Amino acid sequence: MKKTLIGGLSAALAGAAFALNGDGIEHYQDWQFNPVTVKDTNAWANVRGQMDFTRPMHGPWLTNPGYDTMTIGFITRVVCGAAVEYREKGTEKFVRQWNTSYGLIDYTDNVHVFFLKGLKPGTEYEYRLVDTMNSFETPYTEIAVGREIYTFRTLDPKRDSYRAWFTADFHGASRLVLDPMYERSGAASADLYFFLGDNVEDRFGSDPLYYITFGFMDDVCRLWGHSKPSVFVRGNHDLNGREFGQWKRFFPRADARNYYTVAQGPVLYVILDPNREWNNTAAAREQYEAYLQEQVAWFRELKKTDQWKQAKFRIVMSHYGTHYDGHDGIVGKCFDEFFNDTTDEGRVHLVMGGHEHRYMRHDPNSFVLKGMPNAPKRKMNVSDQYNYCQVILDQCEALTLDVSSDKLVFTSWNWHEQGKLNDQFEIRPDGSVKDLYDAVTKYEEKPALIKSGDTVAFLGDSITQMGTEKPWGYVNVVLKALKDGGIDVKPVFAGVSGDSCRQMLARLEKDVLSKKPDWVIFSDGVNDPPNGGENKGVPLAEFKAKYTEIVEKILASGAKVAILGPTPVVEELEHVANRNQDDYAKFIRDFAAKRDLPFADMNGLFKTLIKAKADKKVREFTVDGTHLNERGNALFANEVVKALAKATQADNKPVFVIDSLDNVGRYGRLCKNFAPAFKFLQEKGWENLKADGSKFAIDGEKVFAFLQDAELKPWAKSLTEAHRAYIDIQVPLDGDEIFGVGRLDPRGAQKNFNGPDIRFYEQKLLPVKVRKGEFAMFLPPLGAHAPCCTDDGRKAVKKLVIKVLAD
Repeated sequence: MKKTLIGGLSAALAGAAFALNGDGIEHYQDWQFNPVTVKDTNAWANVRGQMDFTRPMHGPWLTNPGYDTMTIGFITRVVCGAAVEYREKGTEKFVRQWNTSYGLIDYTDNVHVFFLKGLKPGTEYEYRLVDTMNSFETPYTEIAVGREIYTFRTLDPKRDSYRAWFTADFHGASRLVLDPMYERSGAASADLYFFLGDNVEDRFGSDPLYYITFGFMDDVCRLWGHSKPSVFVRGNHDLNGREFGQWKRFFPRADARNYYTVAQGPVLYVILDPNREWNNTAAAREQYEAYLQEQVAWFRELKKTDQWKQAKFRIVMSHYGTHYDGHDGIVGKCFDEFFNDTTDEGRVHLVMGGHEHRYMRHDPNSFVLKGMPNAPKRKMNVSDQYNYCQVILDQCEALTLDVSSDKLVFTSWNWHEQGKLNDQFEIRPDGSVKDLYDAVTKYEEKPALIKSGDTVAFLGDSITQMGTEKPWGYVNVVLKALKDGGIDVKPVFAGVSGDSCRQMLARLEKDVLSKKPDWVIFSDGVNDPPNGGENKGVPLAEFKAKYTEIVEKILASGAKVAILGPTPVVEELEHVANRNQDDYAKFIRDFAAKRDLPFADMNGLFKTLIKAKADKKVREFTVDGTHLNERGNALFANEVVKALAKATQADNKPVFVIDSLDNVGRYGRLCKNFAPAFKFLQEKGWENLKADGSKFAIDGEKVFAFLQDAELKPWAKSLTEAHRAYIDIQVPLDGDEIFGVGRLDPRGAQKNFNGPDIRFYEQKLLPVKVRKGEFAMFLPPLGAHAPCCTDDGRKAVKKLVIKVLAD
């Protein structure tokens, strides 16, 4: 027998009547009226009831991490009483902690925060959420205990090797950026996550809950926030407006302070709060001065503590940098006396900030700003009087810190383009900074294919037309992304609702080619397949012919083309329209690959996202099942930007690469012959070779390898070489090897050696140490290198050399 349970408030009074027997409930609807199928003989006990809010609307998230503390926050869909239960992993009994007010359960809020204390350092804990309603809300006051078990680990004073991740200036909107930032910067392996201010937009706006949850917290929780802690520094946009007091509701601290410390292993992180209200009333100015002096006094006492003195590295964070001259340069004026300390027990190794929306690094005792891809938004005062390093994060920066006992390695990731970096540097305990960026990847300087002043046409159907009609439409987002990257183009909007390839071909000359575009962004394939209803579509053979004709005419005009795969016709994978679209989407994908055209696979992306949806009936990416909503446009725009970035960099080839062996696969695009070489490396095919230099064929004469015990020489005796036909991949196996690296100046050629592939040069190069577990790659004809050098007196290194015939 099948029974139906409607889980809404109208069913509340019937709760006690569910005496189930027989085969129990098979179908029911949850509180959102989404159908759920369950086979259970005791559904009342096992199916989540309407008064069970333990699967929160938002969260849970972790903040305020410490050796013996952690804060858990979450938001329920209604106000209710709430608790958390936690236990050391591997133990039986949970400890329950209620949210109380004056000793009684607080039923008045839907934002719930719990400060856990007395925990064990470096220990993994499990926790779950609990809720209850009071008797005024429902006649049933049972306690609902969450079925989801979450985990976290307290910070560990002995953890001397880990990763931290930093970002800044999200301004309440991360939907377009957080996932690629997380994926491409290695954030998944981080223990700690820091947000350096301006987390929300427009001073919390009129709806702080929206800016916190939808803006970025939901995505933080989805990726890491429920299991690993985040630290939120307050910025100026988090501070002002009528509702800025909401900050303490979402990011509270037990001590009610926004300045504090976090420590793990050898690093002490110091968080300052030098913000001020913008209304500048007499009362605000008076309190602001007192607040700054309070922090100054606190910092002075902090430097006397064992926590400070015993830390091997000290990193200070605030939203404003010390060199920023706005707001009267208040950070530097108040705290320079503490920062410019050269003693081992007093030294600040790094000061980090945001606010500028530009990445900048200023090394100790220097007048130079480094790692600055664009001109600074605001003037930055730099001077050789500063003996600490300072980094200002870009808007939506992705900066990782790899901590070890003897050094800190910082990497600023250009997450817009897989595998590239903005900057990399190392800080030692003595405060010295080593620039590592030049030893990562060098690109030849060639003009971008897309440049300011170009005319870019967007040709498509209603997806493209709607992409121009809203500020968050994908076309407008793409144009803004290009402009933010210094490329200001002239757009041509050529999206028309309902168009198939027939209509686009008919209006191509009038709407597109007559505008003399330099680029055409071409999107088609939603209206062409039959949709199982009134639209009988364009037959596949006709579609292929007309699609090809459109592209051929664009190319014949002298314009370049970027191809966008079609989004699914319906936000439902098994819909007949999507099945009918498969052959059309495959043709477009193969067409772009054969023509070597920049391509964004929207079909594959959105099918993957739709498949991963928790609730298949909820429209997450469209407004009506077909046309993209704000989130869908953001995802769409992100793929377009990536395709255009690849097009912009298409002619940029590295002359050398030095990287970890773990990352070797990311360079496959550089040469079609790399696949067997990379397979040989990843499977450690060299382990059975003899170190006598004998040649081992991997793919005939295209790819071969040899193992050798190479004699090392002092750097002063280095000899520069370059190859004409073969790419060199060199891997030191049992120790470090110093290479000279650089771009070849062919005018320094001496004479041929060892056949036609190698030549030697007088040019002096930059010395770079390649360590065990890394590889050095040099690409002809400009990849100059000077191998087999040492700075420590070693006589030899066992090394693998792979030769790959260049394209």
